[in-house]
Amino acid sequence: MGDLTSINISDGFQHVHTFTHHVHSLRHCGLMDAVEERYAGSGTKSTKRLYISADSKHIVLWDFNGIHNQLRFPKIQPDFISAIVYISPLRIFFAAALDMCFKIYDKQLRLVESIRHSERSILAIEYVDSKGLLLISGATGVSCWRVFKQSYLKSDKMDFVVEKLFVFPSPYDAHDSWVSVMIIDELNGKHCISAPCTVYSKRFILRMHLYVEI
Repeated sequence: MGDLTSINISDGFQHVHTFTHHVHSLRHCGLMDAVEERYAGSGTKSTKRLYISADSKHIVLWDFNGIHNQLRFPKIQPDFISAIVYISPLRIFFAAALDMCFKIYDKQLRLVESIRHSERSILAIEYVDSKGLLLISGATGVSCWRVFKQSYLKSDKMDFVVEKLFVFPSPYDAHDSWVSVMIIDELNGKHCISAPCTVYSKRFILRMHLYVEI
């Protein structure tokens, strides 16, 4: 492939930056535009825009100036993290891993806590900041969760708690209803999930669109 800076991109797109760190196929890429930094002595907060991208071997946190942090997966478990999202109020990355655990990382991608769950395959996680809710999708459709800190009496220790609130009904009540992508829109003050959904049953495979309000 030639120099990307020389490529003429039409329809209003303009090349801004090229990140060439990944040598394996890209699995995920997102903009973490709510990563907050508090500057010493100023008493103010500033939004620092970072990008997070992942391939089968690791996750990278970076900006146009270079790499900030990396999270490498175990060699025997490629694609170890199946989905990850940043939760700004808690200043954590919340992820789903292949070991059937939710992983909580700090802003430097250092593991803070690992919480076991009984869900099947998790393919996508989105955070609705205005409602403080997590939307998780995968092999059993879409479900709504929340994560919060819990303190203990006579102790300074605080653990994270992940709570499942409810599950959105699966189309046709099919046993398997795979949702791999979620798009969250705000319409007339209401948040809606729009998700391409593949429904499996004994008699058919149906690809449809799941549209629900939260």
